[in-house]
Amino acid sequence: MKEKEALLVYFNHTAEAKIRAIMEYIMDMLECREKFLVFAHHKLVLDSITRELGEKGVKYIRIDGSTPSAERQQLCERFQFSEKSCVAVLSITAANMGLTLHAADLVVFAELFWNPGVLVQAEDRVHRIGQTSNVDIHYLVAKGTADDHLWPMIQEKMNVLEQVGLSEANISDRAECASFHSKDPKQSTITEMFQRSFTEDEVDEAALLEAASDWDDADADKGSSAALKADDFSESPSKKRRLEHYFSR
Repeated sequence: MKEKEALLVYFNHTAEAKIRAIMEYIMDMLECREKFLVFAHHKLVLDSITRELGEKGVKYIRIDGSTPSAERQQLCERFQFSEKSCVAVLSITAANMGLTLHAADLVVFAELFWNPGVLVQAEDRVHRIGQTSNVDIHYLVAKGTADDHLWPMIQEKMNVLEQVGLSEANISDRAECASFHSKDPKQSTITEMFQRSFTEDEVDEAALLEAASDWDDADADKGSSAALKADDFSESPSKKRRLEHYFSR
């Protein structure tokens, strides 16, 4: 349990460190896209995104675990039929199913999540009947953080899902990130800890989500502890799933 708690703290601090760069990326996207989805996991990140969008006068909807079921459809319709720029700010675990948001053709994952099935379901909010455009999926990844270890683990699990036929056929058309497999023995050890601690068979996901929520509530008033900057990316050949690499200044 101590190992899982330590990894969870690492995961939480990664979220905090990425906030400023996430907002810079979102504002850049607003210059070329009218509507898109932004998925995040931590309440701290969701709050930061919606607060800054509100301050800048950008229309948005937000759906998370506290959003009543009766309001979800209304929010989706507001996003779908809005004639102005609008951002759908969504919780990875609370808004990954049951929503149709195909008015957008871009999905941005501000954070990673250890269950790849949840990520694919979230991607599919824009892969619905009625979608007429190619869809771009952007994963924002901060090097030197927990993302270094989560992303290779997610890829490995996606491969397993594909092999047993539990995911869509093109899930293997993923972003290339060979550079993420660190040769540093310390980082390799951390990656092994993530793989050992966050497997579907062992992880108590409800407990982890509750712990993450507790951490967010305790640190909600803190500012971002580190500034990160978008630098380069690698793109998958057919699904248009893009991996955005982030580097510390």
